[in-house]
Amino acid sequence: MSGRTEKSEERKRRVLSAVVRQFIKKARPVSSAQVVGELGGETSSATIRNEMARLEEEGLLSKPHTSAGRTPTEEGYRYFVRALDRKPLLPASQREYILKSLGKSTRDDDLLREGTQLLTELSRLISLVLLPGLRNDRLAHVEFIPLSEKRVMILLVLAGEQIRRKVLRHRHSLRREELHRLSVFIMGRLAGMKLREARRSIEEILTHGGDLPLQLVTARYLCGGLEDMLGEISDELSTPLMYSHGWSEAEQPEFHDAEFMRRIFRVLNQRDVISTLVSRRIDRQGVNVLIGEENPLPEMRDCSLISAPCAAAENDDGSLAVIGPLRMDYEHIIPLVEFTSQVISGKQPTSLR
Repeated sequence: MSGRTEKSEERKRRVLSAVVRQFIKKARPVSSAQVVGELGGETSSATIRNEMARLEEEGLLSKPHTSAGRTPTEEGYRYFVRALDRKPLLPASQREYILKSLGKSTRDDDLLREGTQLLTELSRLISLVLLPGLRNDRLAHVEFIPLSEKRVMILLVLAGEQIRRKVLRHRHSLRREELHRLSVFIMGRLAGMKLREARRSIEEILTHGGDLPLQLVTARYLCGGLEDMLGEISDELSTPLMYSHGWSEAEQPEFHDAEFMRRIFRVLNQRDVISTLVSRRIDRQGVNVLIGEENPLPEMRDCSLISAPCAAAENDDGSLAVIGPLRMDYEHIIPLVEFTSQVISGKQPTSLR
């Protein structure tokens, strides 16, 4: 406790919290008079000034230029978050609004998009949801459909009801009955498999021939087209899925800084990078807060990131996050991110238990 008594430590927490709240609200250095007002006049101005000077010595406050006021440092923000009296609750009106808004969504994609929009609407910050790759990647249906005498469409349906098509041309005529037999043969071996498993099975079929119900050359051509298709989709789904929102709605003064916004935009354009950043400190049981230098990316060193685990689209390893300046309303954003992530994941929010 740096030589502080229990009473002194409590005063430190209260004064620092008052400075952080005032700075979040006003975006200007905070004077001792403002702290006195925040604390309801229960502590004298002289005591507040002495405490603010001590907090500056301890590296929790800084005094920009010749200003009489002080601002929180990164370590000051961290102390503030750690020292919150109790887990802050989201206002009942916002909880009801989130439940009502997200309760209308029946598709995962809609739920994720609306979740990020809600986060931005209620936080006025940039929000995002990120799911690792290979989601909904089980094979539900494969069919070879004749389009003309020498043209065939491969129809592929994934477990998440995504439909993909690919047209092949063949130099020989193909009969509907032959294509139906091949469809039944392939479905009997691949249905329910993950795409990479299905691709390996196709490779084995092409290598050994087996009981293919078509002439080997024709069957290999069609199955080769299916194999290529499975590889393309697998590569596509390996890319993390990300929805972000808030580029135009974010209202904090820091978002008016073009260089600040360029840096964040650069990071969010690199999905693998932001995936690593968001997930590296995720505690699957709660909210994580990264402040300033805790972010591993240089572009994010003057930002804070608040994230929580999120499950959607048959994927339990997603993350919901908010990105904003260090001067973020942590008392509001932390429960907002947690509550929204729990609703998206279909869990009973902790604040309603």
